[in-house]
Amino acid sequence: MGKYILKVIAACEIVGAVVGGVIVYQMLRFAEVEPEAQPMFIVLVSVLGLATLLALVAGVLLWASRPAGVGLSLVVQALQLPLITSSALKYKLMFGVGAWVCVEPGEELSIRVPINFGAAEAIAINPGLPLLVGVNLVALSFFAVLLHALFRERRGPLAQAH
Repeated sequence: MGKYILKVIAACEIVGAVVGGVIVYQMLRFAEVEPEAQPMFIVLVSVLGLATLLALVAGVLLWASRPAGVGLSLVVQALQLPLITSSALKYKLMFGVGAWVCVEPGEELSIRVPINFGAAEAIAINPGLPLLVGVNLVALSFFAVLLHALFRERRGPLAQAH
């Protein structure tokens, strides 16, 4: 069973990275950025591009049952854990599937569980958004499975995972 869940995680990373690549391309192609903001825009889109490339490499290596795939996939899942929006920062990263438990303090405390498929990539500075904090439960679950696989791998080859 463990071998099959690793394939599901790998497939999510690969599909999410492909969709994420399209998102990064569209950001570069269609974004209208003020000249003074262009250097920061390039840095932020480059960070998203590198995270997308990391997800693709991790997914391919995990699919091929390469030991490095587990470690890189742990990093990819860790990057997908938080969802934060505020007046100063926006951060959301998701490859494949995500379900966040979010808390939004305001006049009334709001708890939401948005679910997404494909990819979601957002990094922004000073977006002027209300405070929202969340944890991606799918990434957290995948992280736990990968951590278990990493410990199991230290006892024997990943290819023998059952």
